[in-house]
Amino acid sequence: MKPDVSDEGGKSKAHLGESQNLLKQLESQPGGKLKATRDTETDSQKHIDTEERFIEQIHTGHVGSVLFICTVFVLAVSAIMFMSPMLLLINNKEQLSNDLNDSLYAYYTYSNRILGGQLGSGCDDETIECKFKTMSPMLKERFERYGFMLPGATEAANDRYKVPVLAYPAKGFTAANASSLSSARKSDVDMNTLIDKVYSSRTGMYQDRQFFERLLAQFGIEQDNTLGGTTAKDFKESFDNRVENGDPRYVATGEDPADAAENSRKPQDSIDENGRGIYSLGSLSTMSSKWTSNIYPNLIDKANTHMALACAFATYGNLAENSVRRAKMISIARFAMNYLAVADDIKSIADRTDNHIAVDVLANNLIQPLEQGGKNGMDASTYKVPALGESASSDIFSVQQQLSPLMQLAILRAPMVPSVPGSLYLKGAMNTVQTSASSRTPSGLCAAGMSGAQMSQERGGLCWSPASMPLASYIGAVAGGIIGAAKDPIEQVLCPVAYPSVVAMVKSATTPEASTALPMAYLQAATKSDANNYTSDTRGVEAQNIIFAGAGAILGDRAQTLGMRPTNTLKFTEYYAAAKMAREDIEQQEKELASTTPWDATNPHSFLGGVVAKLAPVGRALPMSSWQQSTVSLLSSVPVSFASLLQTSANAFYTQPIHFQAARLLPTNTVTCGLPAELTAYITPDFACNTRYSMSMEELNLSISDILEYMTKPHPDNAQESLQDVQSRDVGADSAQGGRMKQEAQEGANAAYIDNKTGKPNKFTEYAKFLEYCANRQDPLGGVGMAVEQQDEQYIEDEVDSEGRRTSNGKSLLREEEGTTAKPNSYYALGWGGAVDQDWYTGKKCAEDSEMMKYFRGYTMACGVLAGMSGSRQCWHEDTVPNSHDDFYTSNNIIFKSSS
Repeated sequence: MKPDVSDEGGKSKAHLGESQNLLKQLESQPGGKLKATRDTETDSQKHIDTEERFIEQIHTGHVGSVLFICTVFVLAVSAIMFMSPMLLLINNKEQLSNDLNDSLYAYYTYSNRILGGQLGSGCDDETIECKFKTMSPMLKERFERYGFMLPGATEAANDRYKVPVLAYPAKGFTAANASSLSSARKSDVDMNTLIDKVYSSRTGMYQDRQFFERLLAQFGIEQDNTLGGTTAKDFKESFDNRVENGDPRYVATGEDPADAAENSRKPQDSIDENGRGIYSLGSLSTMSSKWTSNIYPNLIDKANTHMALACAFATYGNLAENSVRRAKMISIARFAMNYLAVADDIKSIADRTDNHIAVDVLANNLIQPLEQGGKNGMDASTYKVPALGESASSDIFSVQQQLSPLMQLAILRAPMVPSVPGSLYLKGAMNTVQTSASSRTPSGLCAAGMSGAQMSQERGGLCWSPASMPLASYIGAVAGGIIGAAKDPIEQVLCPVAYPSVVAMVKSATTPEASTALPMAYLQAATKSDANNYTSDTRGVEAQNIIFAGAGAILGDRAQTLGMRPTNTLKFTEYYAAAKMAREDIEQQEKELASTTPWDATNPHSFLGGVVAKLAPVGRALPMSSWQQSTVSLLSSVPVSFASLLQTSANAFYTQPIHFQAARLLPTNTVTCGLPAELTAYITPDFACNTRYSMSMEELNLSISDILEYMTKPHPDNAQESLQDVQSRDVGADSAQGGRMKQEAQEGANAAYIDNKTGKPNKFTEYAKFLEYCANRQDPLGGVGMAVEQQDEQYIEDEVDSEGRRTSNGKSLLREEEGTTAKPNSYYALGWGGAVDQDWYTGKKCAEDSEMMKYFRGYTMACGVLAGMSGSRQCWHEDTVPNSHDDFYTSNNIIFKSSS
């Protein structure tokens, strides 16, 4: 029988409290330490939170004898049994985050290089190069708080600091460049740990502002546990509401950001006139009016020829398909975030017991099968593959059947008849209009729709057929009847004299069938039923599969924003072969640290960490109906001998997946996961449809000076193919949009990729396209939508404190309500730019190997690291000093909870 988890004063709360008391008893024994703050060497550091936490007490405790270990062993086992639901959630999160964290090795490499590059420099100017060679006020303050000295440091012209030497007197350590810093860190594990508290090369990417804001911008979720409820019923309602509507992310004009959460309870999921936005499956299924009132009119308003109108129909079908894939990804990410954030919430505020409802509900969901006799979450390949190294081949089909968007896309695409046009049917509209265009590809036909030649051909005798009548009848019987009845006026009067009115007539005739049937009938059917699979009642293997895919979506998106390439099996294997050395290096540091901190439960090489790894109720089938019953099975997990308990774990947390199998990425996954065939050779998803990311050794070994040398200069040769194509385009039917396209192409081809002073990307360049369609991509890979005009960046600057420093709380919400900003120009991506630009729109270019892409990836990664070390959103923004810094988060690998 399922336990009543809504009992606030029930057994679970008592268990959690008892487990904490047991763990605290460990500290009160001889050889232990009863009370400790996070950093004894930095008591005067006012910005460091010294709140006592029982996990931290374990971390800082020291034990002097093997005898003591033996005497407290029983207590440790008992504590772990009581904490089993907490450990279940934490261990699951740790395993998935470790396995899917593609960006670690690249970030680890670049952050150490950039930190070392800030020592010994004598630059004193306001360029982006000098910014990389100087230290931010935030980093300088942190080093000084942790007992480091920066002798001879002086303020530079860019308001940063020239730091000739970094010293740590307590260890007799000095470093004047990247090489000496690296040597010192490798020689002393304690000092290396302290530097990681200043800025972590392993988890810094998850505690910077960029990650927090990207989660809001891409998924509509905060980097925190925002669930609540004092009963199971309330908690489940909170869970479901977050999956469907996301977290508050808009601040009204004049509103205090601190009040935003209370004042923004209304659902904020939305879709704009270009088909872009943040929306779940549930919210998308209710957005029918947006398709008829915003999206469809925006598309047909851009059409000046029948061919352009056919391109609007094709784009309409693309946007519908893109929206379903995007909505499913967001729903999966939000569902997973609820589990991941609660797990990190346990780690960060472990002395609280009022989260027992969340722990009970979520742990029970994983352990209880969805149906009688079914499997629990720990039986899923999506747990066993990353945690235990099992083969991914056993149930790939069932995993992909659940996670792939193909089922929903099949509903959306299926109807292939007039008056009920599915998305594939709409895309065929361009083949109904006669054209003299040499290219019959979708982009070639769409480009012809903007041409004066196409307009002349249509109005010169081919206006009714094969233009108006075939197009209208293709869309629907009613539209065909309207245009068929107007044959004589169209041919004899309207076409020769008032051609635009003929196009307008076709628009009016086709609107009811094209705008109503597709989104309202099929888009709803494609999303509404699937939305029911992402609720607080989803359990067992099905829940675990979603958590795995959602963690992959969130962590993959972070790798993407750092500039890494969507990868295939070969590139991925090469990347992880190189990462293995870094993993072993980090693992060695963990082992050395474990020898001095036996009670660190987060270190698998420590005594207690080994106990956790051995006794946590994960990695094995649990045929129990709830976690309370599962404690009985824990005793069977106790090693036969005490020696086996002390064996070090094979897996180091937050390194790289030790169980990587090339077979997890198969070309067949590409089609199953909804990617078009032309991307199969370049991008290979894993067995759960996660896109994986990599960097080549050449990209990883780039020096910062070489990157900046390349990025701050124009490279017109890289844009010539696209520029020549655009400049030769016939845009006579749409001179306004066509003129803008040519002007932007010329401006981008002549500009350096980034501004030499600030490092800010220059508009319309190939690098700007990289950021738009690769790093900050919104359309799913392979999906082509609208080419939207690049907007000037707008953000509210951080406040300046009484000491003249720019400060922040580490977060900033999206500050403007939907609809308050000016609408950007846009056009069908199928008809925009040159032929090479189509590879940007589909994402194929993102996986390309070239000198240009090598430097784009290197700069994006370096820029992201520098921003994290500077407290800013982007490396070209002004430095800030966060008003709080909690090294407990970075030291304990807490990534799904913001430290500010």
